Amino acid sequence: MVPTRIKELEKLELNVETSNHLPKSDIGNIESTNQKMEQTTSLNLHKWQRKQIALKNTDFFMELDNVHSLSYKDNYASKSTRCIKVYHQNIRGLGMKSEEILGHLYPEYPQVLCLTEHHLKKFRIKHKVIENYNLGAYYCREQYEKGGVAIYTHKSIQSTKINMDAYCKEKDIEICVIKFTYYESKISIITLYRSPIGNFESFLHRLEELLQALYDPSIDIIICGDLNVDYRVENERKHQLNNLLHSFNLTSIITFPTRVYNKSSTTIDNMFLDPSRYKEYSVIPIYNGLSDHDAQLLIIAQKTPHDPERNFITIRKFDNYLISEFINKLSNESWDGVFVDEDVNEMFNSFLNDYLRIFNSCFPLQTVLIKNNFNKNKWITKGIKISCNNKRKLYLNYRLNPKKKSLNHYKLYCKILTNVIKEAKKIYYNKKALKANNKCRVTWDIINEISGHRHTNTDPQELKIDHPYNKFRRNSREV
Repeated sequence: MVPTRIKELEKLELNVETSNHLPKSDIGNIESTNQKMEQTTSLNLHKWQRKQIALKNTDFFMELDNVHSLSYKDNYASKSTRCIKVYHQNIRGLGMKSEEILGHLYPEYPQVLCLTEHHLKKFRIKHKVIENYNLGAYYCREQYEKGGVAIYTHKSIQSTKINMDAYCKEKDIEICVIKFTYYESKISIITLYRSPIGNFESFLHRLEELLQALYDPSIDIIICGDLNVDYRVENERKHQLNNLLHSFNLTSIITFPTRVYNKSSTTIDNMFLDPSRYKEYSVIPIYNGLSDHDAQLLIIAQKTPHDPERNFITIRKFDNYLISEFINKLSNESWDGVFVDEDVNEMFNSFLNDYLRIFNSCFPLQTVLIKNNFNKNKWITKGIKISCNNKRKLYLNYRLNPKKKSLNHYKLYCKILTNVIKEAKKIYYNKKALKANNKCRVTWDIINEISGHRHTNTDPQELKIDHPYNKFRRNSREV
């Protein structure tokens, strides 16, 4: 099935190459062809934007040249620098787009994914899994359809949900908030959505109350979302919103269009932060074709005395040898002290103390050094990554030349790419299950991984020993 899908993708990619009027001699050389396609697409995009949009901020063109590679890590390559990455996009229906989001961001995953207009109800968003991410906070509509906001946090950080449902009103303002600590920084991230037909006065009033409730000088506030207030043109709503946010030292940092449709461009998606708190930060657009809104990626670089790629955790080590030693010590324990007292509570406490003494001697706590690894999606192959980039080029090509043929070509490519991703994940998990010795256990691990359920508790009461220990306890009771 996968080879067939790959052949279909190759045919579509060949059509992309020939549609760009490249020399036939270059078609055989895939690498040089892709480079010329990238240069041609980037050049045409520059010309169109300069002519049709007439952007005032020329820095956007400089950043656009490097946005294809997304090599933002190279700018902060020092081991003494840590980067906080926040991704936002009006996704216009999360649905089956979670895998493609990862494909476009691979392998440098942000710590936080902020998504607006996920279009999901509560019972669905709770079970919507994005691999290596936890659902930090969300808001779903109950009366109306679509809308909604959600924040996903990477599993390498621990976040706390702040319930702000009291400030929400469907269509006027839909909010979710998380708070987390990243090294020495305490950060609150607010994701919000305002419908174009929502009450703007209600939006401002509720947003002000929300910020007053959240404001703390020791906490950095970052706001991202789709406000449906165009910041590319001067208007009364922009001034009213700026006056409110400036009172909390929050400033807009988006200087490029976030939605381009029919050769018109608007900056209705935005990010706000306090620039005085960050010496180095940048924000770049990401064109992935997942929505008619382009994504924004905020990268905040801060100096730290620690290597951000290194981390220490406390664990207990379990293996067959240690478990055998544990069982052996339990079998040699006399348990005389347990039966000295007649009080049941005292007997249990005595038993628990002896048990924990043996447990801690066999499985002591150990502090180990780990390296943060954001590249855990092994089903994302090099071919899938290339196909995601080609899909983005088709999307840009359609956006520059909105013709029905280009649209149909783009939709067909999206459909095939979605099927390829499904087959790649299926093959990866099948191989993982077939290679395992304990297939039942690995199958459940796969189910828990896909569904987002993880059990990492290593407390003594959660330790499960195989049948020899259970048999020993039964024999002890019989004696």
